Amino acid sequence: MPDETAAKQAPYRDPSVGDLILRSSDGVDFYVHGQRLGDVSPVFSGMISRPRNPSLPEREVVLVSEASVIWERLLPMCYLHEVPAIALGDMRQLWEAGRKYGLVGVMGWIQALLFNSSYLHSDPFVVYSLACVFGMAPLARLAAKHTLRFPEIPDISEFAFINGRAVYHLCVYRKKCGIAAQAAVTHKTKGRSYLPEWCTEMKGIRSEISACSPLIQPFPELTSASFHVSKSGKSSLGDKLKDAPRGTLASIHTLLEPLISSSRKCSTCAGHAYSQAIVVAAEVEQRIDDAVSKVELVVEL
Repeated sequence: MPDETAAKQAPYRDPSVGDLILRSSDGVDFYVHGQRLGDVSPVFSGMISRPRNPSLPEREVVLVSEASVIWERLLPMCYLHEVPAIALGDMRQLWEAGRKYGLVGVMGWIQALLFNSSYLHSDPFVVYSLACVFGMAPLARLAAKHTLRFPEIPDISEFAFINGRAVYHLCVYRKKCGIAAQAAVTHKTKGRSYLPEWCTEMKGIRSEISACSPLIQPFPELTSASFHVSKSGKSSLGDKLKDAPRGTLASIHTLLEPLISSSRKCSTCAGHAYSQAIVVAAEVEQRIDDAVSKVELVVEL
């Protein structure tokens, strides 16, 4: 919530200011200049242009359906041209109020905040839901891509504001991304997974490592441990990509360590195994991201 002291010091909370009173649903009065609001809102413009009833008090009181917490954020944007701190949970109500009163500037600010804020990284599922509510297809696609960092879809209250098809399309998109990412790094033959041809032919994988028995013996299926389900039961990169299809997984320590550790058994490989593992990881990361980028989210607005 806005700081209570700062809110009370705002010009629209001063009873001596303005010629119009906005009274929120929770009984808080905001003292504003009607002409100033009319300049940014066609709804208020039409309201103040109507002939006044001389029997009414000097300042007309307009009852609004939104709570004061919403107006504490709306008024700085449309009245003072300032963007206050806005919680993600308030975005939907602010957008709806902006649409209701024709506050195009407010809606533009909210859109910019969602595109450029940290919310895309921390709460992409919420941003996806809001994008569907707001009719923002580009934002929905961007948010859907950010959800790929999370292995599961959480139960969030914002899903209640979108239809089931929007959630379904997100689920399908995530599944297809997982399949595309797995296909980029694994090749299955007779039920066993192998490195794809492009990887074994990479310049960064030297022939002496590919033929090195200390490396091959622990991982007979692959020339790189990063793609293998180890004897300890830890998941391979391909398995992890199924639920979280993002390229950065190729560089995580738990996947590179088996390859690097095995190279220490060979005097030929020990000196350059780490640098080659990094080369491989960077290429794999790019291949995964390229594959995922070709998957399209269906957006129905």
